[in-house]
Amino acid sequence: MKTLLIFPQTKTHYGLPNYPPLGLAYLAGMLKKENKDYDVLDLRLYSDWKNILIKKLKENYELVGITCTTFDFNSSKELARIIKENSKSKVILGGPHPTLIRKEILNNKDFDFGIIGEGEYTIIELLKALESKSLLKQINGLVYRKEGSLIENNPRPLIENLDSLPFPEYEKFDLKRYHGDTSMMGIIKRRTIMPLLSSRGCPFGCIYCSIGLIMGKKFRARSPENIIAEIKHLKQKYNAGIIDFLDDNFTLDINRSKEICKLMIKENIKIKWGLPNGIRVDKLDDELVLLMKKAGCHEISLGIESVDNEILKELKKGTTLETIENAIKILRKNKIPIRAFFLIGSPKGTKQEVLNALTFAINNNLNESIWSMLVPYPSTEFNKWVDKNHLWIVDNPEEKIINYADTGIGYIGSLYETTEFSAKEKEKVYEYVTKTWDKYELDRSIKKKLIRKIKDYPPLYRFTKKIRDAIKK
Repeated sequence: MKTLLIFPQTKTHYGLPNYPPLGLAYLAGMLKKENKDYDVLDLRLYSDWKNILIKKLKENYELVGITCTTFDFNSSKELARIIKENSKSKVILGGPHPTLIRKEILNNKDFDFGIIGEGEYTIIELLKALESKSLLKQINGLVYRKEGSLIENNPRPLIENLDSLPFPEYEKFDLKRYHGDTSMMGIIKRRTIMPLLSSRGCPFGCIYCSIGLIMGKKFRARSPENIIAEIKHLKQKYNAGIIDFLDDNFTLDINRSKEICKLMIKENIKIKWGLPNGIRVDKLDDELVLLMKKAGCHEISLGIESVDNEILKELKKGTTLETIENAIKILRKNKIPIRAFFLIGSPKGTKQEVLNALTFAINNNLNESIWSMLVPYPSTEFNKWVDKNHLWIVDNPEEKIINYADTGIGYIGSLYETTEFSAKEKEKVYEYVTKTWDKYELDRSIKKKLIRKIKDYPPLYRFTKKIRDAIKK
């Protein structure tokens, strides 16, 4: 039985991705381990994605799997329609969004199955059931349609031993189309950026976050030895020069993080790595950060969100301004660049609270700050709070979130408002803090000043962009 794995064609402000989607790579690894015939198609890489997909479907896949975040749902529905119009394939939807809304996804009749939670074992069991025509009801974590009814099977237990999973497999991805980090404009040396996930699950209760609903509340970690083995694999097979750890809680177990760093140093693994998804400010100490620096860590993102203790308490963040300041102090001492995430529109949030965060970011000379409108994702505690208090200002908020296109980093507009912070005021504050931060960055960066000057002359900018794209290719 032949399977095609697809990442939807969603376009964002960020442009082409730096590396393949890790979720699909894990599924590919499992399919390869089980000797299943499969292909992978990341439609973000192609401007003529529709023609490429239709041509690919002529290879007669029995099953087509689509991974889907909330923002990709409309793209996924369009994909499923095209697949049904051009093939006899069964369509399965997996990823974060089906896990959040569960069997409701099958209200769209172009989807035949949905995977709830981790999909590595579910997809293998589904393939085996379809091959042998055995019962679907025994497959945990599966939703499907039976005689007009939507069926949701028992939940799949979390994968306790992550070391038992095969490494993500990238052989079927069109690797040459991904943007990697370059040295000297790619002329002297090209360093490939690759992703790595060392843990799953989050025990914390931040009201806006859906990770606990998707990956579970229990923190599950791979062993340091298993992680080092994958890093060596990525270096040897894919010429990885930079690793992005995509964990939500890389430093939750500080001792485990130290062991990973110690092993990297002992094994003399010369590689740069970062934590772009963010870590908790209360899960750092001097010894860990020193080891991270020695092991090659070149940037860290911090989930700060707010510098107001009352707001942090309302968000159930479990951190304080004091722990934030301490984390910055430790990272500064070890000269590790800091990217910080801030939220606009928290419960009890105000214009002044956001402006205070902006002042904090500038005064602490953060390397980068990302400002985001707080999004009430489906099924989260924050979504339920907005709903319970009748704070929505749009008729169909879930549809609005699904239709969201990344018109700017972190920007989605206002879906709700409070008496302390109106929708119009939130949007004005967002515009002000992003422009102010952009100017602050411009004033201290020669590189950004040069780019801005070049952009003032469109023909020159188009010419330099063509050169850059040609070098990357």
